[in-house]
Amino acid sequence: YERQQAGAPWQATPTPLPGEAGQLALFREGGSLRAIVTGGGVANIAVASPPPPGSPPDLYPPLGEQSPGVTNSPVLRQTAEGWSDESHELDPVEQPAGGYASQDLPYRPDSIFAMLVDPGGAAGWAVGGDQGSREGLQTGDIERYPAGGSAPVGEGEVSVPLQTPGEQEAKEPAPATFAIGGHAECVAPCAARERAGVGPQVWLSAALALARKADARAFLYTGPSVTEGKVEGARVHPLPFAREFERTASILAPDPSFAPALVAAAPQDLDARSEGGGTEALFAGALSAELGEPVPGACVAEVNCHYYTMESTGTEGSVRVIVLDESSEVSQTQIGWLATELANAKSAGEPAIVVGSADLNAEIAANLAVAKTIAGTLEAGEASAYFYDSPEKNVHESLRWGGERVPTFGTGTLGYEQIYNQERSDFHGAGGILLAQLHLSARVAGSNRVPVSVRLIPVIGELALEAKDGILLRRSEPALFEGLARRPRAGSHANINSDEALEDPYVRIPSNCVGQECAVGLFPEYTFSSSNPEVGQFVEPNLAAAENLHAVRLGSNGKPIPDAESGLFCAYNPGTTTVTISAGGLSSSQPVTVQPGSVRQPCGTVPIKPRSAASAGTTVPVPPPSPAPAPNGSPPAGVAPVVPVPPPPPLVAARTPQAPPRPAPFFLPPVPTTPLLAFVPPPVPTPARPTPPSGTSAVTSPVEMAEHEEEQEEATESVSNQALAYSAPEHEPVPTYLLGIVLLAALAGASVGRRRRRDRRQLCVAPATLSSMRTQRNLTRRSRGGR
Repeated sequence: YERQQAGAPWQATPTPLPGEAGQLALFREGGSLRAIVTGGGVANIAVASPPPPGSPPDLYPPLGEQSPGVTNSPVLRQTAEGWSDESHELDPVEQPAGGYASQDLPYRPDSIFAMLVDPGGAAGWAVGGDQGSREGLQTGDIERYPAGGSAPVGEGEVSVPLQTPGEQEAKEPAPATFAIGGHAECVAPCAARERAGVGPQVWLSAALALARKADARAFLYTGPSVTEGKVEGARVHPLPFAREFERTASILAPDPSFAPALVAAAPQDLDARSEGGGTEALFAGALSAELGEPVPGACVAEVNCHYYTMESTGTEGSVRVIVLDESSEVSQTQIGWLATELANAKSAGEPAIVVGSADLNAEIAANLAVAKTIAGTLEAGEASAYFYDSPEKNVHESLRWGGERVPTFGTGTLGYEQIYNQERSDFHGAGGILLAQLHLSARVAGSNRVPVSVRLIPVIGELALEAKDGILLRRSEPALFEGLARRPRAGSHANINSDEALEDPYVRIPSNCVGQECAVGLFPEYTFSSSNPEVGQFVEPNLAAAENLHAVRLGSNGKPIPDAESGLFCAYNPGTTTVTISAGGLSSSQPVTVQPGSVRQPCGTVPIKPRSAASAGTTVPVPPPSPAPAPNGSPPAGVAPVVPVPPPPPLVAARTPQAPPRPAPFFLPPVPTTPLLAFVPPPVPTPARPTPPSGTSAVTSPVEMAEHEEEQEEATESVSNQALAYSAPEHEPVPTYLLGIVLLAALAGASVGRRRRRDRRQLCVAPATLSSMRTQRNLTRRSRGGR
């Protein structure tokens, strides 16, 4: 309903609003009143009071009834023709028929709860997020309206380094790099929903783009390429295998600027259900036609045969990539072919890596003879590494057979993950790809093996740095920082009768693992850095103190241990620095100011290097990372691009409060006729300050009183979880007129009656003395104790 002015009759909008309205932002367009509507209403609101006077008719349900909420909340703009979808992300596609046990949710933008626009409706802000039933399912957004193309201040792109962050530059030639990803599997057929932003499709595409950015030679996909499609009861509708294979192949189709993707066959890729039947003819046909994968001559005599070899050449040297077919039990023909390929690689002096879908260690533990035979062949053929599909985990182990000299690496985190697994303390399934780097110049003596190092690069679409304790810190105190690394925005999975997502959309940074599984886990690569380590630096946390997130691990010298993978920051000296987090090819920065304070544990201080006179007076600010360039190609329909945040207003340096000008006397004192003793009023107390934190460690060395007093004064502008105690009578300055009244009473010979000792809230006039700061603080403490 709308009306053009107060008192005018209400009229229904010419075009009814689709759905329910949660918030309204009004503007004028050509003299007509218009609205921008968000659907961020809260579900099931009980109406307990009548609507206010002047409300439009029929807007409020009768008292006591429930008002339905909005599950999907787009931004709709009223126009002369009707309503315009400003989010461009509505998705009417429904779940496929077939009685599947779970469903793939389409991408839905986060709920927008409120809008603020200028009077003309041309620009504004939108805020919102999704409040899931668990903390891991909650999100938050601040978006510019309309969406612009510039990156937020302090955020941008960075390169994926060839070496692990923290390592020194190696003198050896650059390694040969391959990207490995796995398990981008939908829970139901999803090929027909390519424009709905279904999660595994979006994340597989993003993984391929990240592999290009890392300059990998090839992308190795460990499968599967079609959904398992679990159903409740008997299967009614057959899976559309051909369509599913074609969709996977289209995502992995080679880019002219990038090497082709290699795909391993998995058991789900057999074109039949019930499980265990069918062939892989459709799989091999679709991927060979789209990706151009070679098929060896040995496959002519076999039904299920999609194993092949690729020779990868580069400036660093040649590598032989061998892809196995483990969709069903591996035949002796394929094992013989594997032994031959490894022998040929050794004769040519080419290190070899092997890719499959099966976890050989798990099968060896289950006493499967064929797995032991494959493992023995890899050991005898001197393979440098074996990569496989590991659903919802990133792991590294040695192949537990023979001499255990073949390292194995499993990854399968390009699909859905269960929220209860993500919340475990030993979780090691962060969404990402492996970067396998073969150090060809460091060949193992007497063999064809080369060292292989593997890093987990998180696949994320947005990155922000959250200062848990604020960006105004006190010297020698620790502070927490976290990375908000969100996966590329896409749909999640849900139970068949629910539309609530079942996974955390954020990659946990920092990733602190505690538990038995941590020894074999691979964890996302990220770095925290400080532009001025003399002001502050990231240090190693003490994970043994589980209840104290600010616990710092000290070295043998009693100093904090630097740690670029920790989100725990130690403030060393007063000054400013820029802290930055880098992960997944993105970066985010925040300026941090450290205020003076005493030198104490756990952080203490570091010596400041002397600077020249020319540089001492000039501070060059650290520029923020360059804005992210526009992505290549257009994003898939239904997937929102990252909405940049406009630059904040320029920061204005806080000015030191100036003493107010002395007011005119409240009265003119008479000329005394008799000598008077000097009367000095009590000094004006200092402004109220937060109560200092308790429980800190004792100072281990003598500290001057001035330093101790500084430590008592907490930075009032910093964000912290400390309780504050404030008493206005203790801290507020004494008004001038009150001092004048007291002086009049003294001149007139009036006396102030004594009060009971316990009642200290009344004003007491002390003898004329000069009170020091220490005396004033003692009085304040006694005053508090009296209450």
